[in-house]
Amino acid sequence: MPVLVKSGRAAIASAIKSRPIHLALGTSYNYIRKQSMSAHKKAGIKDLSTSDKKLSSEMEKWWRPRKPSDDNSRTTLGREIGRRELKRSQFVIPDAKGDIVVSTGVDNKGKSAYQRYKVSKTPTPHLHVEFQLDFEDGGNHAIRESALFIDTEVNSKAPKGARFLLPEHLKSKGTMLLLDHFKTQHMSGDIRETFEFVITF
Repeated sequence: MPVLVKSGRAAIASAIKSRPIHLALGTSYNYIRKQSMSAHKKAGIKDLSTSDKKLSSEMEKWWRPRKPSDDNSRTTLGREIGRRELKRSQFVIPDAKGDIVVSTGVDNKGKSAYQRYKVSKTPTPHLHVEFQLDFEDGGNHAIRESALFIDTEVNSKAPKGARFLLPEHLKSKGTMLLLDHFKTQHMSGDIRETFEFVITF
């Protein structure tokens, strides 16, 4: 049976690295609203059209990050708020003493798990990508999922040189490469958020 060898996987990583990569952020509002409808009613809240910014605590506690594997057919985020262009990409290799650390979810004991990497001067199957938001990016939204897209195209409405794109700035969303769910994270103009991932091909 044919097998994709290490050099071939490194070639795929190199091809992806050469493409425009963006980080998209989403509220997943439609999902949380659907899952928490009964709790919302029990809380005595009749307005089920409340905006994401006004989600009740009763609704919020029902949000549970889903396994990305449950959504491997997804092509878009649930209510995207915007996307940020890539700050840096580099090839890495696993290294127990490496200074690049990314989350790998939770281990079999329910504890947070991490993987360390170090930079490689030559192409590898592991591509490290980093994105840093400006203070105003994301507004005051509560985000619950993110995704990496390649080949995003902007339209004429996008401000020239804009690094954070709103949904109305997109001509084409491009192709979703990676999807991640996490505990609700409230964006704040007081902090510059950084997101980083290692994609293994």
